[in-house]
Amino acid sequence: MVLAGVLVIGGSGAGAALLFSSHAARAAAMARVAQAGIAMHADVDAYGTLYTRTTTDTAASTRTAQTQAATAALSQASTALGESPNAGDVPRAQLAALSDSLSSLLAQERTSLRQVAVATAALDQPMAQVREMEAQWQANEAARLAAAQAEAAAAAQRAAAAQRTASGQSVRSSQNPATPAPSAPTVSSIPAGGKQCTSAGGGAFSASAGEIAAAINDYRVRNGLPALSAVSSGTLGSHSVTMANAGGIWHSGADNIVGCVSNGSATSLVVAWSRSAPHNAQMLRTDVTSVRVGGAMRDGWLYGAAAFM
Repeated sequence: MVLAGVLVIGGSGAGAALLFSSHAARAAAMARVAQAGIAMHADVDAYGTLYTRTTTDTAASTRTAQTQAATAALSQASTALGESPNAGDVPRAQLAALSDSLSSLLAQERTSLRQVAVATAALDQPMAQVREMEAQWQANEAARLAAAQAEAAAAAQRAAAAQRTASGQSVRSSQNPATPAPSAPTVSSIPAGGKQCTSAGGGAFSASAGEIAAAINDYRVRNGLPALSAVSSGTLGSHSVTMANAGGIWHSGADNIVGCVSNGSATSLVVAWSRSAPHNAQMLRTDVTSVRVGGAMRDGWLYGAAAFM
């Protein structure tokens, strides 16, 4: 009986030991699993951080590149507008409006890259059109000037021939006087210091004074200055007609600025004035309240004179 008890007791001790060992092994396994889980989560967190950083860096790089491309396109558009004053008001206005729209997008804190890309690409076609129309105008202008020079040369040859004929007639008329024919009206010559625009002629008429004044005021307003009260001047109008018939421009003493453009556009005349520092300074004066204007047209050319008071 004692031996049986011992065996029972002994058997119970071995089972307890075995049970304890099994629990210990399970606890160790669970600990390893837990450590593996911690390591796995650490790897996932690290990958997430790396992915987020990479994605952020890529987006920032893309935005920087798109912004640089948009800025370059705006610079090109500004250059095209500055170099193409004769491209026409409508194409220039379209390009300017699209440039303003892109500038507004770039100034916003949250603008999608797609919006910027679309607005940047929208500048290409009107920019090309502005440059093309300016090139066409320059070609037409060169052809017109060449024709005007050829006509002036031919007129000079005709005048020389007429002068030689008149000299011969003068010698004969001294022997047989005749009633002189009425002389043709003369055209004023361009004084020293003046500038020739085209050949001399006739048929000039007063025109466009109001359009010139409006173009000057529009230019002042775009430069942050108030518009001036405009007065159509008969004196400056008469001087403009005289200049147009002479084919050149010069100061009369009653004006501050004079000019001529071949396309008959008051806007082009103001653009031409704006490119000369002294003329530009007159148009942007802050010590005047009115402008007196005269204008004349001949053969498609616009001549203008203005005085600021």
